[in-house]
Amino acid sequence: MIEKLTDIKGIGPKKAQQLEKLGIMSPEDLLYYYPRRYIDFTVITPLKEARNHECGAFCACIVKHPSLIRAKGYQIVNCKVDDGTGTAQIVWFNQLYILQLFREGDTVFFFGTPEIQGRTIKFNSPKTYKKDPVIIPVYPSKSGIKQSFIISAVREVMNSCGDDIRETLSQRIIQKYNLMSYHDALFTMHFPQSVEDLQAAKRRIAFEDMLLFRVAVNVIRLNRQKKAGIQFDTKGILSAYKKRLPFELTDGQKSVISDIESDMSAAHAMNRLIQGDVGSGKTAVAMYAMAVAAKNGYQSALLAPTEILAQQHYKTLCNTFNPDTVLLLTGSMTAKQKRIARADIAEGKVLFVIGTHALLQGSVEFSNLGLIICDEQQRFGVEQRAALTEKGNTADVIVMTATPIPRTLALCLYGDMDVSQIHGMPAGRQKVKTRIVPESKRADMYKYLENEAKEGRQAYVVCPQIENEEGIVMNENVTDVYDELKSTLDVSIGLLHGKMKPAEKEKAIADFRTGDIRILVSTTVVEVGVDVPSAVNMVIEKADSFGLSQLHQLRGRIGRGKEAGYCFLVTTKADNERLKALCETTDGFEIAEKDLALRGPGQFLGTEQHGESELYALSLACDMETLESAKEAADELFVAEDEMTEQIVARAMKRFDKGISDT
Repeated sequence: MIEKLTDIKGIGPKKAQQLEKLGIMSPEDLLYYYPRRYIDFTVITPLKEARNHECGAFCACIVKHPSLIRAKGYQIVNCKVDDGTGTAQIVWFNQLYILQLFREGDTVFFFGTPEIQGRTIKFNSPKTYKKDPVIIPVYPSKSGIKQSFIISAVREVMNSCGDDIRETLSQRIIQKYNLMSYHDALFTMHFPQSVEDLQAAKRRIAFEDMLLFRVAVNVIRLNRQKKAGIQFDTKGILSAYKKRLPFELTDGQKSVISDIESDMSAAHAMNRLIQGDVGSGKTAVAMYAMAVAAKNGYQSALLAPTEILAQQHYKTLCNTFNPDTVLLLTGSMTAKQKRIARADIAEGKVLFVIGTHALLQGSVEFSNLGLIICDEQQRFGVEQRAALTEKGNTADVIVMTATPIPRTLALCLYGDMDVSQIHGMPAGRQKVKTRIVPESKRADMYKYLENEAKEGRQAYVVCPQIENEEGIVMNENVTDVYDELKSTLDVSIGLLHGKMKPAEKEKAIADFRTGDIRILVSTTVVEVGVDVPSAVNMVIEKADSFGLSQLHQLRGRIGRGKEAGYCFLVTTKADNERLKALCETTDGFEIAEKDLALRGPGQFLGTEQHGESELYALSLACDMETLESAKEAADELFVAEDEMTEQIVARAMKRFDKGISDT
């Protein structure tokens, strides 16, 4: 195996530094740097079926030799193509090699986003190929690192080190579950020759990933059962806690509180996942656990993924408990504020600590940490969650999620945890009506929003991304939509996205709460933590690019006041079965089941294929059967050990030990 990146042909010190920015530190890392998607030329879209702003793979004949036009500093190559069903114009900017590559009568394969006006179809700088490329991998990348460079580097490693790739599972498991060999799976992930081969490779990689995860979960669960926890006294705390609340607990909340009460009064440490639909009242349930810890003299730590959500939790706890015992610690605080906060935590002056990633720093020490709560748990990586848990070795753990997970998937992912579900919604929660809006009605919809805003009803406009990706034009990015609405609507428009500075984000949210901003254009950063009762309308641009569960989570931001909410799903696919399903129900668990069936477990969870997610290959899984088979194989290892069991357990614990039991 090649030892250094610079040993790979074409990679010098500068290129190696670029790869390191992607988390690729060695040639071996390149092998496991899986593509995030693929361009599939086995499915060609006829030009007559092209949809405006909808990416696709096309194949056509060049009608006339490409021509060159010079305009405004650009060298524009232009040509007309015909595929027998229709014609299109292709334009390339500053790509003069196209003039030499193609001639009249040549076939061109291209992938891009059509811009359609009337009967005219135009493509701007699509990815272009002279021969059928079949299936092309597209890797996670950053500016300055070309896809072609990553592909060539991976190919070089595979050619040089392919023979060193050894099988990692026993023949018994491979044969029983009909798995592709590990070597072939790795090669096919990067260089697929057919859709069928790619699916088989994805299945093998996902199977192994889940197998290792489940093995680690099984080991950790066995170890947890041997470990003593804090035995809290819960007598009389619930009745006193209920008196602090300005509302009645629902039956669903009471049921989960009963689970927590049983856990905290037991001698073993609690490790519970709480699932609840958007607005079901998970925070009130978690605060009961914090009340129990405080009554017993222990501190609680509540970890939130964003400052917006952390501040909301802080305000809620201050209104419920003695504000002098509640503390907020976030990254945007001054050095002096952080220093004082850390001292108060270490000295035990506060019982309720709410924070973001700032809580994970080694300089934060607790006096007597007894309870850890992680909100929106899927937004944290294993190491982040483990860093907090290490601050309280015997502490009880609660993790919460507003993304309902079907029971079968929850058992695969959270086998070491007890799972509670909050059913039902608090009284007074308004229904949200959801409508599909075709692109042709987009202007009318925004006119409606403008009139609503003038009547005092605020709105969110959610976009799928901050700016356009390289090679893919998507008009519905947040900056373009903000500029468009600001120039066309006669109401105050605000902007919110993750790349803004903390002070800018806080001001945008504050202005939206006070009504100074009537329409807030945002990315999915509003998915959690933004609570504005007068916001009754929501537009979700390019809604078909989101999963059903995320769309449901987003629309949970509206309908929180006295008026019913309206959620508009803008799409070029008006006859969209997935979006129709969302219009038919507001039950998050029912939606989750449909989303899982339609998209598979990886896309359903929104896992990243490279980065913080401890199960990045889970997004490769095609179906639940693969994950359930891997779970079964992991359980069998502890009953019928084979020659590779010890190696598999060692690999599993090396990869997943840190943090699984602490989530």
